[in-house]
Amino acid sequence: GPPVGATLQAAREANCDLVVMPHEVGDDAQSAYLRGIFGGPIDAVAFRSRSERRRWRRVLVLVARPGDTAHGMIDFATLQAGTGTVSVTTCIDDESERRRAETRLEHLVETADGNVETRVARTSVGAFVDANAGSYDLLVVGSSGERSPASRLVSPPTFGRLEEFDCDVAVFNRGIP
Repeated sequence: GPPVGATLQAAREANCDLVVMPHEVGDDAQSAYLRGIFGGPIDAVAFRSRSERRRWRRVLVLVARPGDTAHGMIDFATLQAGTGTVSVTTCIDDESERRRAETRLEHLVETADGNVETRVARTSVGAFVDANAGSYDLLVVGSSGERSPASRLVSPPTFGRLEEFDCDVAVFNRGIP
């Protein structure tokens, strides 16, 4: 049958709670497939590999705001890192936002298992990733599915620049129940 429907049906029948699929930038058929899976009821990860790694020791998780998606990204990252380190990071525009951002991150990671640190960076997300992605084995970002079209126009999603980052990348999407 159609690839999206067949994948979602197989995942339901196998009682899966996560679908992981490859992500190839610029492939229109694959982009339509990703959109279809991301629009489904199951959490999904689009994965782009720069290495043959199967274990990641340093994982960077970029969090825009608290919520189920952020928790899902952190859970996914801690599973991938094993005994390694997960850095949960958010970016702020102004120093006056730091305390609120630190508190949000502390609440997000308080239930996470493993070696998790928090970081608040006073820079744009793009500049932060440009400067830091090379120090990590895996970058976990959200799919931006919760953002409005106007928000995406003003500030393009980070995952649109995946080809520029020299690390493995996982784009996480929370399923629509």
